[in-house]
Amino acid sequence: MTRKPRGPTPTDKAKREFAAFLSDLLKDGQRPDGRHPQKPWTNVAFAKAVSDHGPACADNKVSTWIHAVRPSLPTDIEPLLTVLCGGNQPHLRNNILTLWQKANRTFPLDDTDAETAPSTEWDDRTEDTQLRGLELRLHRPQTLGNSDAIRVEATVWIGPGEYEHEDAAVAIGVREAYLSVEPGRYETAKGTLVSERDNPNFARADNAAKIVKPIDERGRLNGDPLGEDYLAFVEPKQTAQADEVTVILTSPRRSFDVTLLEATGQEVTHPNRDIVLNALIGTKLKTHPKSGRLVLARAKMRRTPPADA
Repeated sequence: MTRKPRGPTPTDKAKREFAAFLSDLLKDGQRPDGRHPQKPWTNVAFAKAVSDHGPACADNKVSTWIHAVRPSLPTDIEPLLTVLCGGNQPHLRNNILTLWQKANRTFPLDDTDAETAPSTEWDDRTEDTQLRGLELRLHRPQTLGNSDAIRVEATVWIGPGEYEHEDAAVAIGVREAYLSVEPGRYETAKGTLVSERDNPNFARADNAAKIVKPIDERGRLNGDPLGEDYLAFVEPKQTAQADEVTVILTSPRRSFDVTLLEATGQEVTHPNRDIVLNALIGTKLKTHPKSGRLVLARAKMRRTPPADA
């Protein structure tokens, strides 16, 4: 029996879509100040421009990025975004990044990818918050099509918490914090962490999403950084054992801000910051073994397979 030729996979299609979009931009002479059809990019010129903003790029590499049938993907999209968009065209930047992420996914793509449904197998969820003014809570995750990947939904709130120390009202907040999925039976799918998707409240960091907004007048993180966004997609390393996802919120000790709360409602910097921290939270916060930051909150969700699984 003759084997039916395999057609292009959804991943193949996503790569071709990215290649076609990039090819059109190069033909139109796309630059940070707009399109210049009279000055289209050559492969050599574009490779040199990309190399100026990242690792060396050969001109034949550009030709593979825009190949119509079997395109390859840039390993690092940031240099391309800088050359094509700079900081002036956020809409185009987001379109390019979205296409690249779609083509660069590590989990399966199919026609149901856009459809997600809450998974009732993840109803065992717990939270452990060590500071007042903080909230980290996981919600029932969304499943991704027919794959084993799930979308991690969370509520995150960061703000100064009020305490009493030696008959005085004090507030403890942080100026720097990080959200991350703990390594374990699940791992973050490539390109899906919130800091990799151009959310302005986050910045990229090693294996974490650094929270940079919202902040108050003292420069403390204060508010809901995630909003309606999701944290990441995660996928199992070993499907049979992938039954728990842990998200942590961490902060360097140097980032803590301690203030005195005066009767007038004003806040002033506490003169004995370290003494207050040691007295109120010193024994509560554990140091993360890999990052060296203090763990402010931890949320877990555990998968309970159906009885007939």
